[in-house]
Amino acid sequence: MEWVLLYYYSMPEVPNKCLLFSGKAVHRDFFISNPQNKSHYQYPKFETYSYDIGCHSKQVKKIINLKDKEKYTIFYTNYLTIGGGCTNIVTGLFSVDKYDAFLGSSFSTDKPIMLLKTDCIPIDYKARGVPASYGNSKIKHHINHAIEILLNKLNSKSNISDIYNYESNKIVNLAKTRDGIDEIINTCTRCISKQICFFGRKNDLAKRQKLINIYLNVK
Repeated sequence: MEWVLLYYYSMPEVPNKCLLFSGKAVHRDFFISNPQNKSHYQYPKFETYSYDIGCHSKQVKKIINLKDKEKYTIFYTNYLTIGGGCTNIVTGLFSVDKYDAFLGSSFSTDKPIMLLKTDCIPIDYKARGVPASYGNSKIKHHINHAIEILLNKLNSKSNISDIYNYESNKIVNLAKTRDGIDEIINTCTRCISKQICFFGRKNDLAKRQKLINIYLNVK
């Protein structure tokens, strides 16, 4: 078995009454609303259950080209709560199932495992390095154990990869157009809990311009 541990910037916790998200998933930072994040919003691609060399290119190429048939990318993040607390957690994994061995530029999974927020696995690792099974990381034992836990949850209620997929597709598709961005903003505006939300508490003009800058590349 081979694996690589990939960090991603996650969206901060959303309020219970959020109208855009269920609050069950630890999504990537679609709106760059995490104070720690300055520019990352595209990975992991939960909407397609895939990953490519646009991020962590060296490690993605490496895991694709390894000969072992059992290969995984494990995802972890520093999750920020509404109250301001944060913790590093493993949120799920993609098995490396389909890929072009010649180009080695992307892969997708047939068996995604993405955990319910409350079932994510705490991890005592705070660096931004990229530990891997083929390296000398001191957390190999912990990641091997996390993989065992994750694989046992493939067919359980804890695996909510379908929710990650559905909500990611919804937001990404809306953000492709100005009308869709307006729908996101208008939905946010109606939320009764927006004042405690990292994104929602910004004024509408700032939210709209930020999404236009991110998704329509208009500065």
